[in-house]
Amino acid sequence: MAVDEQPDLILTDIWMPVGTGFSVAQRLRSLGLGDIPIIYITASKLEGLRDSAKELGAVAFLEKPYEPEHLLEIVAQVLESASVHSGAEVLAASHVGS
Repeated sequence: MAVDEQPDLILTDIWMPVGTGFSVAQRLRSLGLGDIPIIYITASKLEGLRDSAKELGAVAFLEKPYEPEHLLEIVAQVLESASVHSGAEVLAASHVGS
C-alpha cells in the first residue's frame, strides 16, 4: 500500500499480529521508501526498543499511554517539515532519545 499511496507519514505499533513495526521500516527501506517518516507507538517496556526505533530512523517513539495532543503535535511537526529524513529534529523535540 505504501508503494502505491506514497504516504507522508506512517504510524505503527511495534508489536503486531504479523510482524513488527521494525519489519515495516526494513521493508520500506528495501523498496526504496526509507524516507517516509515513521512514528512508533508501543505499550511494551522492553529495553532497547527506543534505540532500535531510532536506529531505523524513527521521527518519534511513544509509549502507551500517551497524550493524544502530544501525538498530534509530533504529527504536525513532521508534516510541516519538508526536510525530515533522519527524524533527528522531531526525535529531540519529542524526547525520544531519553
